[in-house]
Order: sequence, then structure tokens, then C-alpha cells
Amino acid sequence: MYAAEVDDQRLTFEVAGVYRRNMIIRDRQTGTLWQHATGEALIGPLKGTLLQPLGGELTRWSRWKEMNPATSLAVESIPDRGRYPGLIPRDRLEHLLDTFTTNYAPPGLITDKRLPMHEEIAGLSLAGVDRAYPLTVLRNRDAINDRIGERYIAIIYDADADHVIALDRHVGGKAIDLVPANGGLSSRDGMMRWTWAGSPLTSNTPPLQRLWIERQWWLGWVEFHPTSEVYQAAI
Repeated sequence: MYAAEVDDQRLTFEVAGVYRRNMIIRDRQTGTLWQHATGEALIGPLKGTLLQPLGGELTRWSRWKEMNPATSLAVESIPDRGRYPGLIPRDRLEHLLDTFTTNYAPPGLITDKRLPMHEEIAGLSLAGVDRAYPLTVLRNRDAINDRIGERYIAIIYDADADHVIALDRHVGGKAIDLVPANGGLSSRDGMMRWTWAGSPLTSNTPPLQRLWIERQWWLGWVEFHPTSEVYQAAI
């Protein structure tokens, strides 16, 4: 998700195609083509510009509403007869993209087989390091307390909401282990507690800093993060 404004100009976007196994979008104001995965303008008057990332969440509605009770709901309208004039019907497009992506790898594309290409991962970029956390590992662990460079982080998975978050776990001058607890988060010793969003529930407890984490297929992540590490669970 990106801010739709560049140099004080509001842009509106439409799907233009697929490149490097990722959606290409075009802004209607300048005709510039943008790579969705990176937010970079590839061709056109704004070439080289980067859209400002806003982040986003992939979770169930119940969890999102709990964390953001004042949310406005955006629902896509369905055109007459369920058709999109001039466009491929969505179910057909999804089928074509799935088939194309699975069976075709144009020259120059990354084909990294450390994980199955359609393995779902949560990817984090921090301190010049990219690291992918397989969802199969997260679902078995609930919480991963890790370190990237000098940053101490926690990757938390909530099975009820199918939700992944990343947090800086450096609290009060030291690194602590975080664990899910009673619908929220807790230090391992139980002395400090937070909401799932990182707001403190105990006195004299600072808020936790959220980190931007991307949840997607391995093939999409490694295409744009070719030097990514893959988190290995300790045996």
C-alpha cells in the first residue's frame, strides 16, 4: 500500500499488466508505469520516483476491527451482470496469472529454490538485511525472537486472526523475549504486557515499535530481494 500523491499531485492508478511476476500499475495523470512490489516508477515522466509506502495488514476482519474500531470499510462495487467492461473477468485473470507464474520464468527472473515458490512467507528488511520467515515455521512457533544486525526483533503469529506482526523488542535498554498472552503480548516473565498493536497494558511500560513486514509468496519476495536470508528454526 502506497500514498497516492507525488510532488503534491494526487494520482489515480489502474492495472496495466504483469512484469517480473508482479503487478504493473499506471497512473492516469502522467501515464507513468509503476512496479507494485517496489513502488518505483519504471517508465514515463516520473521514472525513478518512489511512492511512499504506508504498510498494511493481512488479517481477519475481527482482529482488524478490534485494533482499529473507527475503521471505514471500503467495498468494491460489482458492475452490472458481474462483468468489468473492457477487462478480463477477475476469476479468469487469477487463473491465467496462477498458471503463467507457475509454469513460466522469463530470462533474468530469480528462481531460488531454497523454499517452494508458492511458500507463504513474512519478509522483513532491516539494517540492510532481508530475511524471510516461512509461515509454516511461524504457525508452529507463535513467536520468533530474533536479531538482525544490532536490532532485536520479534515476529508474532496469531492463529485465530491469521495475523503476523513484527516488533522491536528492545525495551527499557535491554532486549526482552515477547510471547502471545491472553489476546495480547507479554514479556516472557509476565511483568510487562501490551495489546496486540503494541500499546502498554501495565504501568511504567513503554509502547512497542511496530516494524513493516511483508507477507507474500516466496517467489514474489525473492524476486525483489535476491540476497534474502531464510530464517531457520533451531532444532
